[in-house]
Amino acid sequence: MKVESLLLFTTLVIIGNGYRADGYRPGTAFCYPEPRHLPLLSCVSRCHMTNGRTYWVHHDGVPCFQTNARGKPIGSPGICKAGKCIRHDELGEPEFGAAARQIFSEKYHRCKDKDNSSKIVLSDCHYYCETDGGLFFGHYGNGTNNSCFLFDRAEPQRLGWCCRGKCNREPHCKGAEILRSE
Repeated sequence: MKVESLLLFTTLVIIGNGYRADGYRPGTAFCYPEPRHLPLLSCVSRCHMTNGRTYWVHHDGVPCFQTNARGKPIGSPGICKAGKCIRHDELGEPEFGAAARQIFSEKYHRCKDKDNSSKIVLSDCHYYCETDGGLFFGHYGNGTNNSCFLFDRAEPQRLGWCCRGKCNREPHCKGAEILRSE
């Protein structure tokens, strides 16, 4: 009876932790960090399986966050490259656009948009929150309270205003094209 109960429990754990339609990969019994909830908190998950421990290096391009020693997210999100999380603002020109479209996909926009209450000039018009069991992003508002660095090589000190996740030259999204945020 004990063997049957243990077998049933083990089977339920494996089925319960197996593939889901919204998940990332099937098959392991216990993994940390959880590899099926994007963006990831690590580009390598340690998995405990029935036949021992294994490490799973996530595919290049998967959204991720860098973490501190306590496992808390720091900085802005990025993508996995060769098992390491590279922040999107550290990527080169050819990779930046594709990475930003992946990282700032609408499926990760689950934080309510808000104003910048600290009144500092923003280097990123996105902010991040924990909700729905994961980390997601929101936009700083489109008004004059949300100034940002344009990072324009021609005018390095030029400031702008946040508009749907991008830094725009005009406040209140004047002159901004209606595009997805990058």
